[in-house]
Amino acid sequence: MNPPTEIEAQGRAGLLAAWLAAYLAATNESYASFARRAGLTTPGVRFIAIGKVKSPGRPTLQKIAAAADAEVVDLIALRPKVASRVVRGKQNAEHRWEGHEDGEWRTCRCGERRFVLPSSARSWRAHSRSCAAAGMRRLGAWNALQTRCLAELQVKSLTFNGFARGAGINPPGLRRWFRVKDSTTSGATLERLAVALRIPFDKALKEAGGKTRDEVWAEAGTRGAAALTSLTPEKIVERSRRSSESRRGQKRGAGVWEKIAEGRRRTGANERSRAGLAADAQSLSGRARRALFARLQAAPSPTRKQRENWASEVASRLQVRATAVLAIWQPYLQARGLVHAGGRHRMDSRYALVNEIRQSWPRVGASQRLAAGVWEAAAKRVSADENSAIDAGALKIWFLLYKGRLMAETD
Repeated sequence: MNPPTEIEAQGRAGLLAAWLAAYLAATNESYASFARRAGLTTPGVRFIAIGKVKSPGRPTLQKIAAAADAEVVDLIALRPKVASRVVRGKQNAEHRWEGHEDGEWRTCRCGERRFVLPSSARSWRAHSRSCAAAGMRRLGAWNALQTRCLAELQVKSLTFNGFARGAGINPPGLRRWFRVKDSTTSGATLERLAVALRIPFDKALKEAGGKTRDEVWAEAGTRGAAALTSLTPEKIVERSRRSSESRRGQKRGAGVWEKIAEGRRRTGANERSRAGLAADAQSLSGRARRALFARLQAAPSPTRKQRENWASEVASRLQVRATAVLAIWQPYLQARGLVHAGGRHRMDSRYALVNEIRQSWPRVGASQRLAAGVWEAAAKRVSADENSAIDAGALKIWFLLYKGRLMAETD
């Protein structure tokens, strides 16, 4: 079927159909040929030309404009609704906006024209949320995949958050990837972007730089482990010595303490501190502590019977049970070495035996981890030494907990 004439198109749909019909007639091009160049279907081009589709969407107009070497803004203005609104607004502004003579016509970044009332003149930025988001967007693309994402936003008139949520991605995380140049994102994010952009995952990965965030982190961990294992004990000691020497003799500058005192006074930290100390002194634990410290000055090493008598006296005065007073005193008595923390007896000999086996066991890999079988051998040795069976997994858990306890006591 041949394209309609310009007069026929004007009678059916108006300016847009007339323009497309005139273009096809001038270039002597068929519907099918133009549709192939524009990336559209032949029926779609035909329906626009004969007026059956009167107001095609912006993505369709962008393809038509690219194929016909025209401006999208001009084609948008030719759509029946937009063209009639602009013409009526220009010709009958006084009649349509009676009482708003101070208003004005403004053109959006997408080509749409709107009459802006005086009350909205200062805050008006765009005719829709998608255009406003595009105007406020400060994100730039620094790789091919991000360029493809921003093009998708433009074609579909989406906001950045709308695009991210539609793809199933956390918007702040995706925005951080756009802002930080040469950064990476997770493989799951790239998979969702590939689905949203309708491209294979391998292509998305290549356009994003060729590596996921998980791969970059794994490489960094391998390099860090290799650097740590390359340090000998002598190098570690030498590094600590140089660090301490570089800080030796350093003092705070003049007036630092005065500035700290002024800041505490200005912010009210001193008043808050005094109020907290006063409240603690009047609390049950504060009164019980003062009673203990006063008695320890007279008897620095009380026996268990003395401590129980003290607790009974203080409990009757504070109107609480003696066990509650002893519970308040417990950490302070432990700090002075007057009572034991409780629990099982120490097992330093077992810890030393297991530690000796671990230190003499061979190590493998770049991270120099212990070779397999170390805990089975340690469990067999401990079972023979203590004449009681112990599982390798249970021994490993005990060793780690006991090691943490020793480190806490050292600190």
